[in-house]
Amino acid sequence: MLLNPDAVTPLYKQMEDLLMERIASGEFQPGDRLPSVEELANECGVSVVTVRRAIDNLSQKDVVTKKQGKGTYVNAWVFRRNFSQVLSFTEACRLNNTKPGARVLALEILDSMEDVTEKLERIGENRVIHVQRLRLVDDKPISIETNYFPMSFAYLLEEDLNDTSLFEIIRRRTGIEIAHSRREFQVCRANETEAELLQIGVGMPLLLVDSVAYTSDYKPAYVGKQVISTEDYRFTI
Repeated sequence: MLLNPDAVTPLYKQMEDLLMERIASGEFQPGDRLPSVEELANECGVSVVTVRRAIDNLSQKDVVTKKQGKGTYVNAWVFRRNFSQVLSFTEACRLNNTKPGARVLALEILDSMEDVTEKLERIGENRVIHVQRLRLVDDKPISIETNYFPMSFAYLLEEDLNDTSLFEIIRRRTGIEIAHSRREFQVCRANETEAELLQIGVGMPLLLVDSVAYTSDYKPAYVGKQVISTEDYRFTI
């Protein structure tokens, strides 16, 4: 496949994207050795310098490992997420070239808890919207997210929240952007319900993320909790 030297996207980035597509499609499996730099350069009609830069970028992202004198090998699949950025789960999946998924576990109105209304800055309000979903990557369960919204988000009760992005629904319905967040991290152990949903063993370590998400004008949008399987997940903070 020849790359396009006239495109706006630099050739090294085209090469990087092409290799990512071939890895994501399963053409190159974990543990496979990539064709040599010279072979890839000839195949795509670019210089070896371009290919080396693309492979260096993939190496920095832990997608591949370069072994001196042996070649470049595809790493085992890992879902990567940078928690210093405010991204929806769906956006994070797109960056990983994976398919996002969501299965609704709960969608209801609950009596609010004092700590939740305090974080939402809604003291005196006695009800919240409770949304709990199992999140999937390429149909594999990876996290359970539980969010509490003020009643001004009651329109979520009218939406089908399976396999959708809450950020995108909120943006479409109200124009509100989720732009900031405050997070706290700790390690916990999977209970029976979490283990069954995430298809892991009881007592396996999970990353617990408590968060408050804010709109672009720093108004609290929701209080959230995620428990994330650490088996195939890599974090940047």
